[in-house]
Amino acid sequence: MELVLIILLIISVIVIGILGIALFAVRSEIRSLSEQIEFISENDTNMEVTTGSKSKSVRRLSLQINTLLKHYKSAGSEIMRQNKNFRENITSISHDLRTPLTAASGYIQMLCGDISDEKRREYVGVISQKISAVQKMLEQLFEFSRIEADELTFECERLNVNNLLRDVIILFFDRFQQKGIEPDISIPETPCYISGNADMLERTVSNIVSNALIHGGDDFSLKSEEINGVCRITFKNRTDTVSEQDISQVFERFYTTDKSRNKKTTGLGLSIAKKFVTKMGGKISASLDNGFFCITIEFPALKPQIPIDGGTSVRYRKR
Repeated sequence: MELVLIILLIISVIVIGILGIALFAVRSEIRSLSEQIEFISENDTNMEVTTGSKSKSVRRLSLQINTLLKHYKSAGSEIMRQNKNFRENITSISHDLRTPLTAASGYIQMLCGDISDEKRREYVGVISQKISAVQKMLEQLFEFSRIEADELTFECERLNVNNLLRDVIILFFDRFQQKGIEPDISIPETPCYISGNADMLERTVSNIVSNALIHGGDDFSLKSEEINGVCRITFKNRTDTVSEQDISQVFERFYTTDKSRNKKTTGLGLSIAKKFVTKMGGKISASLDNGFFCITIEFPALKPQIPIDGGTSVRYRKR
């Protein structure tokens, strides 16, 4: 009996010793991981934590730590990239606003001199153009800031997209003629109805057409069609400035392919268009096809209207 107790005691001591050694090894590995994490947090390095432990739990912990480190490293790099882009964009926008204001100031000074009535009218016209350009840029900046802050409340209603497209595109015919462009417009007489906001859709179409006129070449087309329950609007313009690398960025705020910024745009037109389309439940995409820059908008098409209370269309509010 005593021999059995002695054997059990020896086994217990051995087990406790093995557990103690294992616990010490685990604590050592955890301390090592902690020191590595502290070093990584204090230094700009791509180093990952390592462990020689045979414990599955410790190895799994090290893998999870490295996954987390990669995530935060990637997030940090993205934040740095966005901050850099933001600073560059603010600098560019400040330049875009300052340039016409400086020009207007110069013409105002010339107005104070001894000039003919003809020159006076010419200078006043130039000043008016410069101020209008600044006003347009400021309006876009204000509009975009409201969208970003989610301050726009709007109503959706049943819209005939084809009628709205005709009403908007006709407003640009003078500008098309000035550039010597004969637009190819394909809008069917058959109505295509969606649930949307007229003002938002008008601004969206206007922004896209204006972008084509400012940055595009001598070809422009607009096509509306309903396919498999989807109302699709396609804009195309010839381009020699848009590359495949630009396609993924054209809807980003302040982005412009005009790196010299000689065309004095905020780079917000397409970004605002995307925000509006998304808010109305649609999709917008860009592509490059044989030298043509294409923007496609898609909305779910509504079924033929069923009159409610004498034909009143149903409205609802979105934020």
